[in-house]
Amino acid sequence: MALVKELKRREAANATIEINISALRRFAQMLGVDQAVMEVLHNIERDFFCKKQADIPKKFAKLDQIGSVGKVLGRATDLLAASRSERSLELRMAKLNAAAALALFSLIPLRVKDTNLLWGVHLSHTGQRYRLDVRTSKCGTEFHGEICDFVTPFLDALLLRGCDETFLDMKRREALQSRQA
Repeated sequence: MALVKELKRREAANATIEINISALRRFAQMLGVDQAVMEVLHNIERDFFCKKQADIPKKFAKLDQIGSVGKVLGRATDLLAASRSERSLELRMAKLNAAAALALFSLIPLRVKDTNLLWGVHLSHTGQRYRLDVRTSKCGTEFHGEICDFVTPFLDALLLRGCDETFLDMKRREALQSRQA
């Protein structure tokens, strides 16, 4: 069938092919197409339904490429260390941002839409730990809680931006009052 050939040429997933054949079959049924043609369409649809069951979703294939959470957190630690010796402020901040994002979002499952966090609104400091308060955009689920200590050096580094640690309390207060990202 030409449609299947074209979709395969485009490297469409089996689920995509099944959906397209299903739509074509329903359209053919509404037109009153011959029963033999309807049977062929039904068989093709069923074949791709079975094939899609064995497919690994793309998101899981990508996760396999990324590696374990330990590997991701190790990469975050490496980026944090590399940022400290970076001379260029732009590159230092890029590495710091990447390190903090890897550390925080590999431990806290938020959608990309929910990751624009503001100090003093979503992120605060209790005096002991950082705290996250977020309402997710998809379901409105609220996430409230303290962030594990592992992430603290990353958030501290974002606040300090290369300044000495003696300024940390002042930088935290400024950030919480500014309510900026």
